[in-house]
Amino acid sequence: MQHLGIASAALGAVLTLAGAAAAGPGPAGPGHDHGGGEVPAELAPLRWASGAGLGDDRSGDLRPEAAAILDALATADRALTVADVAPDRVARRALRPVTVLGADGAPAGAAAVALETPATIRVWRRGLDGSTASCSGRVDVIPFDQYVRGVLPHEWIRSWNGESLRAGAVAIRTYAAAWIAAGGKYTCADLDDTTASQVYRDDFYAVTDAAVTDTAGVYVVRGDSLVFAEYSAENGDPTEFGVAEPHCTGRARNGHGRGTCQWGTQRWALAGQPWTWMLPHYYPGAVLVGAGPAWDASLAAGEHRATLVAGEEMVVWLEYQNDGASAWTRDQVFVGTTGPRERASAFHKAENWVSPSRPTAVDQASVAPGAVGRFTWAMVAPEVTTTTTFTESFALVTAGGEWFGPDDLAVTWTITVVPRGGDPGDGEPGEDPDGRVSGGCAAGGGAAGGALAVACAIVLVGAPSRRRRRPAR
Repeated sequence: MQHLGIASAALGAVLTLAGAAAAGPGPAGPGHDHGGGEVPAELAPLRWASGAGLGDDRSGDLRPEAAAILDALATADRALTVADVAPDRVARRALRPVTVLGADGAPAGAAAVALETPATIRVWRRGLDGSTASCSGRVDVIPFDQYVRGVLPHEWIRSWNGESLRAGAVAIRTYAAAWIAAGGKYTCADLDDTTASQVYRDDFYAVTDAAVTDTAGVYVVRGDSLVFAEYSAENGDPTEFGVAEPHCTGRARNGHGRGTCQWGTQRWALAGQPWTWMLPHYYPGAVLVGAGPAWDASLAAGEHRATLVAGEEMVVWLEYQNDGASAWTRDQVFVGTTGPRERASAFHKAENWVSPSRPTAVDQASVAPGAVGRFTWAMVAPEVTTTTTFTESFALVTAGGEWFGPDDLAVTWTITVVPRGGDPGDGEPGEDPDGRVSGGCAAGGGAAGGALAVACAIVLVGAPSRRRRRPAR
């Protein structure tokens, strides 16, 4: 089928990139002079060779609501948002704080947006299996970041200027997130992997991966809702939305002309404009927001005792800074056992813990982004017949089962339990006279923060190699 590869007639041809001053009129496809350097035509998006506009293809098991959205997009005189086409879905979403980015990429204020950062996306792989409906075809649930990485080199030209690629990454991310927020395009999938939606392939390139990383968490928003960030090859001057495009004057439109002009991003980049300027330019009234992850944290401090007598109880605590975009509440954020996750702890106290694998929820009623939350719980030493050393690891988890913040072993405590009537001894290095181990840490959150937390002098980190170790008899 045509969507399986670049049209054979285009192979080996030469595509010339767009320059501002020397550009003359002509189509956007391979073999036409756009000035600014030459690129092999195989780098040109399949969409350009086929002439398929984003959203033009109505084949497959399109949801009736999705068909109505496509109709609205095709006739609108401005970029539509999820709130414009699916207001009931937006109304059900809580507003979350985000940072508004200025044209220079620096924070320029704050806003509250009905935005859930997708963790995954359901992609109908009809480009691979040739199926005619998502519910009877192959549907892959793909990490959302991987999806954007797999689309960018197949919808943009990967040899283009980095500013153009970054603009493309944000448009692709926002368009996909908008469809997810609207309930998906197909009965059993959010989008497909062909020119009917956005072309996705399981191959990735360092240069386009870098553009995705550089713009991580950034979306195009108008009001409090995601924009359907459409794009096409050549949008003309003005574009379909009335945006002045002096670098595109005299060029024939290629595509529907709505939203971002792909060639325009390259021309603006060569003229010195950053991607943070381009996207609000193409979607009048919209802004860029840096949502970041909904859930993230960095380890701040904690305290526990390293030596206990069997049956003895201790009160322990951990403090984390909320580095995500969502507030923490007692019904939403918990400390959970790790090493492995959901491990039933030997120190579980039924009267105090949420469950054998959930010691506690956050102490405060609400912990805003940027604030520090404390988690306090009791641990009871298990019965032992000989002095036994246990390893207890903990991490943060949401009520929905999403683990976040420092890695699973960033908080790992080695606790020695002495039989009843035994002598706990003089404690271990780093303990106070009561056997307490405490400390603080300025490690960052997320995956990197977990590695840093291990290196901190928090003394929370013990020997994570195994869950329980008994001495030789």
